[in-house]
Amino acid sequence: MKFLKNILFILLFIFCGCSNLQPNLNWKNSKKTMVNSKKLKIGDIIIKKRRVLPYGWFGHSAIVVSDNTIGEYPKLNVGYCETGILDWLYTDRKIIVLRYKYFDEKFKKEFLKNIKKYKGKTYKLVFDKYDENYFYCSKYIWFLYYKTAKETGYDLEFETNKKNIIFPYDLVNMKDFEIILLNKRNGQASILPRISTLSIQKV
Repeated sequence: MKFLKNILFILLFIFCGCSNLQPNLNWKNSKKTMVNSKKLKIGDIIIKKRRVLPYGWFGHSAIVVSDNTIGEYPKLNVGYCETGILDWLYTDRKIIVLRYKYFDEKFKKEFLKNIKKYKGKTYKLVFDKYDENYFYCSKYIWFLYYKTAKETGYDLEFETNKKNIIFPYDLVNMKDFEIILLNKRNGQASILPRISTLSIQKV
């Protein structure tokens, strides 16, 4: 029964997971992003573009948890793990970087506490996004922001997503996240015109 539930979950990811992604997104090569990796900040979300593979069809998501570390729940039987940013980016994939536009010091303080609190859990494909004991890649990231927002009193629109499953590409569509373009020539952030529910920055 457990095996059948996991198969059903994967099928839902395959058929539904990427259907709501905004068109014409500016995917970047992960290896080229290595040059500007110092501009990544704690809380930045990295979305990997989907591939035509059983576990790659719906993409993947991970989050920056320290100045030089990526945290993620990558797959079954692995659980939570942390990898150096450069090692993580060395995998040849197309990526998008997202940043919460209200990520200030107050939010960061509670966010770091929640990273520590929820990073030792079990990887499991569950249909309850509020479950605090089991995580997969995108649910972990969504839950960190959801939990921190509740604790700090920040007004986030995460509840506009009524689904019990959080797909990696759902994070791209959340209006409080901006797409970050890592620009080695300019250290200042400049917000480009909003595209649908998204805004884009160059940093």
